[in-house]
Amino acid sequence: MKQVVLYPIVFVFIFSFIVPFNTFSYNTENNTIICEFDESEIYSAFNEIEEQLAYIQQNENITYTGLIEAGYSTDNIANESSAVGAVEQFRFDSQTSFLMGCLFGGVGILAVALVNEGDTTALNSSLWGCATTSIVGVLSVVGVYGCMFAYFGFYL
Repeated sequence: MKQVVLYPIVFVFIFSFIVPFNTFSYNTENNTIICEFDESEIYSAFNEIEEQLAYIQQNENITYTGLIEAGYSTDNIANESSAVGAVEQFRFDSQTSFLMGCLFGGVGILAVALVNEGDTTALNSSLWGCATTSIVGVLSVVGVYGCMFAYFGFYL
């Protein structure tokens, strides 16, 4: 019986994961790390935020326009029109519900029902996703067995 040596296979497997990460983490021109950060820049940004927070805590009734008038930068503060200011509860839409049903089956349907609090549109979409995956799976198995029986039927 012939034995398969796993060392080359393991080496290729490990090499295929190490090389891409090293390639993307270094610049090709001068071989420096791309993800370097200037710590002084980061600390100065946090100091600005801490100053703003201290000013807001001292003046609890300050408004957004009051901060602008006081001369503080409002780039890092969410207002009513920004996406950060309008935080909503996560809900599955019809496409992600369908994908949850396709990929996770009954668990995906349960997750959609719990997160969307029984929303019938999203629940129906996840049910259709689960049904689609089930039908494709059954048809694939029937097709494979049909091909096998058609091929081996000639030799019986």
